[in-house]
Amino acid sequence: MRIAIDTRDLAFATTGTHTYLKELVLALHARPAKDIRVIELTGMRWGTSLAKPGLFQKMLLQLLLLIWKQIVLPIRCFLSGAQVLICTDYMLPLAPCGAKKIVVFHDALFFDKPEYYPRPWLFYFKSIILPAAHRASAVVAPSVFSAERLLHHFPSWSAKLKVIYQGPKQLPAAAALSQAGNSVSRQLQEVPFFLHVGTFEKRKNIPFLLKAFSIYASGHTIKLLLIGSSTGKKNSDDTRLIMETIEQYQLRDKVIMAGYLSDGDLSFFYRQARGYIFPSLYEGFGIPLIEAFMHGLPVVSARATALPEIAGQAALYFDPADQSELLSCMEQLQYNESIRKELIEKGYEQAKRFRWSECVEQFITLAASV
Repeated sequence: MRIAIDTRDLAFATTGTHTYLKELVLALHARPAKDIRVIELTGMRWGTSLAKPGLFQKMLLQLLLLIWKQIVLPIRCFLSGAQVLICTDYMLPLAPCGAKKIVVFHDALFFDKPEYYPRPWLFYFKSIILPAAHRASAVVAPSVFSAERLLHHFPSWSAKLKVIYQGPKQLPAAAALSQAGNSVSRQLQEVPFFLHVGTFEKRKNIPFLLKAFSIYASGHTIKLLLIGSSTGKKNSDDTRLIMETIEQYQLRDKVIMAGYLSDGDLSFFYRQARGYIFPSLYEGFGIPLIEAFMHGLPVVSARATALPEIAGQAALYFDPADQSELLSCMEQLQYNESIRKELIEKGYEQAKRFRWSECVEQFITLAASV
């Protein structure tokens, strides 16, 4: 069976969708290729060197994406002789491409929170992305929560919607910290710290975390390390409120803003943190949960969306609007050694449920059945 996969996002995406595509492709190639041939379809790399594109450049990049998805990709797929085309970024070509089509919807955020998206993108999504998804042979969701939200909006997808759990990002332990990592380490000053990894989006609920942390840190020796930064998406970005909260609660010496770090640095800080805090209001999966589990880091998580499904019994939970619950979890995370040990052990076991090798096998089974 010849399976084509759109790998354009390996050059363009920077967050969870990039991780998903990269790890899926690596797992496909790592599998003994007795019964399948993987065809990577990529191209149109112009713009990958633009660190902060302006408005005109962003519009041009969107136009190039449209051309790639709706014109170049179907032609490339047809010429490749692929029997199945997989797109992991919500977007399929509308035109026939000589292959059955499988698309991954990582969540239903577009439908549940349309205010997070600009009007041109809403128009593009509704006029092109959704019609293409309706014609797909199969739609894949990474969690039962995401599948249920998609079915809430599109009951007609029930026969073709499949839940396939993904795996974590593979984080190699670096021989030494990078310059950026060393800078963060110096700012921590060997003080215990809680960790949060993720973009500065509104759904991540970081201002809530900061307000609760300001109360907790006033009576405890602890810092908070935020690894991540703004996505530059105006409608969903929360950077301004995050910075205002840090200033308002005088947290500049207690909250470390690391920006994005290398995978080796990230692995180091997962191992060194006292605990991981995940206050998000909306997640289709929650990759950092599995990353924390794999590094033996105890986790406290919001009791919201897909997070309890993915973390299972391996996390302490709090209402993402209740500061007192989060403060209680912080106390246990820092000082209750029996709970810490229990969470670490359960975390290692929970992480075993999510493997890219299993994800790939389910994709192949799905591709053979559509």
